[in-house]
Amino acid sequence: VTYRDLAAGYVEISVRDTGSGISDDILPRIFELNFSTKRGKGKGHGLGLWWIRNFVLRSKGDITVASSSESGTEFVVKIPFEHVPEAQDASAH
Repeated sequence: VTYRDLAAGYVEISVRDTGSGISDDILPRIFELNFSTKRGKGKGHGLGLWWIRNFVLRSKGDITVASSSESGTEFVVKIPFEHVPEAQDASAH
């Protein structure tokens, strides 16, 4: 997991693995509601990535994914970020 500040008040969060990647036939569907590759009772409901994507988009952000069998998968989330200075201790005055 890495992050960096971007221009214009955004922060970028990147999550990467070095696994076998997401197959090309599944990749276009990973953000769909109720889509899961997990089979069996209680194994997955297809809410996680759908929820994250909706949260990011409602926050006026963006999420992208890149995946390959050679290098794994990387999710990049860009969301608005406003730096708020720490409140000064009122007793110090």
